[in-house]
Amino acid sequence: MRRLLPFVSALALGMVLLPLAAHSADTGLKIGFVDPEQIVMTSAAGKAALAALQSLKDSRQKDLDAVQSEIVRLQSEFDRQETTLSEQSKEAKNEELRLKKRDFNRMVEDAERELAKEERSRLKEIESQVMALIEQIGRDEGYSLILSKTASSLLYGDPTLDLTDRVVRLFDQKWRETH
Repeated sequence: MRRLLPFVSALALGMVLLPLAAHSADTGLKIGFVDPEQIVMTSAAGKAALAALQSLKDSRQKDLDAVQSEIVRLQSEFDRQETTLSEQSKEAKNEELRLKKRDFNRMVEDAERELAKEERSRLKEIESQVMALIEQIGRDEGYSLILSKTASSLLYGDPTLDLTDRVVRLFDQKWRETH
């Protein structure tokens, strides 16, 4: 049932928009759409945000790799020495390994939270700037509707109605003026 929901939603939206599109020729209704994912992937600000996120991810991964290497080293050392260690030493080494693994898991969770928070922050900033541009285009050029290609489950859009490249050009221009 869950798999059908997006399709049914898109079909319902299409049923609503199809009469609007036919009616638009008579009433001057002007419709356009944008692809937010493409805006992020192709705009200068989006590329800068993605690069900064990748740099942060790489940095966190390097830290995690170092801790994981330490855990592997300790495990290997324990495995080599296990037969010669006293029970007390075994317990101490096992506890050290358990604590290192726990700390590693916490580091992974913290890194994931940090990356998600940073991504939300950067994308929210881009979204607010892009929304202002889309609203400006809509007002200045008399659009009745500008849809999001992804959020509306747009199954087809006449390429002449796609405003994405135009939004990217305007967004890049504004972004370069401030950076």
